[in-house]
Amino acid sequence: MPQPVNPGDEIGISIRVDSVGGVALTYEWVLTEGKILEGEGTNAITYQAPIEPGTYSIRVKVTSADAIIQRSTFINVHEAGTSVSTLTNTVQLTSTLAQKPLTETITPSSTMPLVSTLTSTPISATNTPITTTLEPEPYWLFEKDGVPESSQEYSVTLFSGQILLFTGGEFKYKNIFCGGGAKNVCVLVYTATKPQAVEFTDLYKAANYVGVSDTYTSKQMIAQKLPQFWQSPNCGEGCQTAIIYYIEDGREVRKQTLLANQ
Repeated sequence: MPQPVNPGDEIGISIRVDSVGGVALTYEWVLTEGKILEGEGTNAITYQAPIEPGTYSIRVKVTSADAIIQRSTFINVHEAGTSVSTLTNTVQLTSTLAQKPLTETITPSSTMPLVSTLTSTPISATNTPITTTLEPEPYWLFEKDGVPESSQEYSVTLFSGQILLFTGGEFKYKNIFCGGGAKNVCVLVYTATKPQAVEFTDLYKAANYVGVSDTYTSKQMIAQKLPQFWQSPNCGEGCQTAIIYYIEDGREVRKQTLLANQ
């Protein structure tokens, strides 16, 4: 789940990669919104959150001579005037790096409003070139029910390679409007091949689901979440039809209709 912050908050974010044998590591931080105040090119930065409400991701790429690790964390900027208390949250993700388990832990720091600490297994030092494959089990970077909290609008910032799943009783995305029927649930699957913001309007307040992944395919997302399409708050009593829009970089590529008894 994204960490809640206030507009303009300064957030400490760090990644720890244990380097065996003193292997040199480089760090590259990628943002679509907000800015880095301190620590560019190091393993720890001070990040200033955007002013505009929405969900934003921060990605870091750690590179050695023979391996690359990339990790993302998310923040949720609340509307100005909304009080946000710092939450303690730990997220553990497991993947495979050179056939060794890789565990990432995101935890807040006691010295700053919010700190994400990402921990990975050692990168081995070797004189022999190796092929490193990062093939994690599919997982959600974040999921959240009950959005938006206090308006009829919601936005999510995606990085290249991320897929967004959004479900609810009604939404508008650009010129696509879905809703108007108590027996329908509306679904949008959005694939990003470059950094971009996805903005929804005409939403039912606190009655939508959002999830983002860079390991699930769109087909896997639909298969996993299909049972919840027919449940509240995604649809009212007697919901029978799911209308699914597939979008890539802002362009509709296809539309699908699923029935509850299929």
